[in-house]
Amino acid sequence: MRANLGTAIVAYLVLSVISSIGATIVVGLLVLTPFIVLFEVGMYERLRGRELPEPARA
Repeated sequence: MRANLGTAIVAYLVLSVISSIGATIVVGLLVLTPFIVLFEVGMYERLRGRELPEPARA
């Protein structure tokens, strides 16, 4: 993470803004929580250098 500290800080700030906006409406926070967690996991994996698999196509 030290090599990508700027990216991690920007991602954290973006997530903070989005979650604070969603927290003003309880339903918004409930809807946003799974997407926030997926974003955090995806950023962690990419910053560690792991390629994420492509989504399945129908």
